[in-house]
Amino acid sequence: MWTALASLSALLSCTGKPAGPDSGFERDGGATSVDLPVGFTLAVSEADECQELCASLTGPAGAAFRVESDRDGFLEVQGQLGADGQGSACFAGLSPGLHSLVLHLDDRVERPAVDVLVHPFGWAWGLDRDPEPPLALPWVPSFSEEQLTAPPQLEVDPGEWDALSVLAPSTVTLGDTRLLYYAGTSKVDFSLGVASREGDGPWRRYEGNPILTAASTGAQEGDWDYYAQNTPEALLVDGEVWLYYNGRAAVDGSLSIGLATSTDGFDFERALDEPVLAPTGLDEDFDGGGVAHPSVLLREVDRLDNLMGASRVFEMWYASGTLQVGYALSSDGTKFQRYCRGPVFSGLPGSWDRRTVKSPEVVYEGGLYQMSYSGCGQGCYQVGWAASNDGVRWTAHDAPIIPVQASPAWNSFGTQEAFVEVEGDTWRFWYAGTGENSGQIGLLELQP
Repeated sequence: MWTALASLSALLSCTGKPAGPDSGFERDGGATSVDLPVGFTLAVSEADECQELCASLTGPAGAAFRVESDRDGFLEVQGQLGADGQGSACFAGLSPGLHSLVLHLDDRVERPAVDVLVHPFGWAWGLDRDPEPPLALPWVPSFSEEQLTAPPQLEVDPGEWDALSVLAPSTVTLGDTRLLYYAGTSKVDFSLGVASREGDGPWRRYEGNPILTAASTGAQEGDWDYYAQNTPEALLVDGEVWLYYNGRAAVDGSLSIGLATSTDGFDFERALDEPVLAPTGLDEDFDGGGVAHPSVLLREVDRLDNLMGASRVFEMWYASGTLQVGYALSSDGTKFQRYCRGPVFSGLPGSWDRRTVKSPEVVYEGGLYQMSYSGCGQGCYQVGWAASNDGVRWTAHDAPIIPVQASPAWNSFGTQEAFVEVEGDTWRFWYAGTGENSGQIGLLELQP
């Protein structure tokens, strides 16, 4: 897949062409011939769509330059060559596909073109994927009325720290024990807890709940997760439970995503003092004000066949403060690089989700990414469904797959945060349902 670094160049010369209003050359007049070499060189012939590409340019001293792609039009790069006729142009974010780039000097097109093959984001990490979204969804989960009206699996615990709501479920199996992580609260601010069971036995809350609080992590006032911890995402990594979660610095502070780890699934320590993904802080960015609800997959890749030298890749989808879904990658699970073209999913215009989406939960099965998500907004959240070939460009179903039920059901106010678990031929959807005054966790199972 990965082609070794190569050099592409286009060397042009203009000889004996009279100067005109569009030539960009100043001459003293007369019929004197000119020989002005033009160079346009890229260091690579293949690249990831978020990889920065830099071109070396040569031409007439002081010439204004622009770069144009036959696929994307003029790139957001322009400048002026120096007094020595040298310059450079760096750019990123080319759409996937084969690009022929041409150099414009003083509005004159210089040819031949320089070609570069751009792969979907993730290629540099060893993920070689189809950038075209599915034309149709291969399947859409569908549940019976009996399933949708079944009682919750994990209810609130009156008088305890999670007496008001239990939400945001995520499960893993460690040894013979199934662990269910969740966010709970008895008032407004959330903390994280865990319940466990053997086989199909009853869920038992851990006596040491909540497992992550400012007191247990040593967070100080002003730290990114001092005020609250929410939306856990559990992942098994090298025999440990890695728990990604979002933290809030203050009552009105921005949300960030961090990581805690455990060898037994119950006692956790923050892996890092800083978040693994924080808001950019830029007003113009969709995730400038907050990032939350991570969904993380771990993929094995060929270390010798990617630019990053990665042997595995952590893929993260996350919700933004603008209620859109973003995407980021990491080779170690602690330092994530965002997708460079903004949100990867914003819902369907004019659809039931009102382009208001959050809580992505992604699985990779049969060569396809499949995602549940929460759509609509406060007071009407329901769970939707989408699929993608590359994790970036999605095709969504046009209706919720887990709709709300008639009042006074425990899931009549909203359904959201559907964690998807695949075991053999069985797909399980652990989801949060809210009634008028509380939230609880339910389970839906099916075989496609």
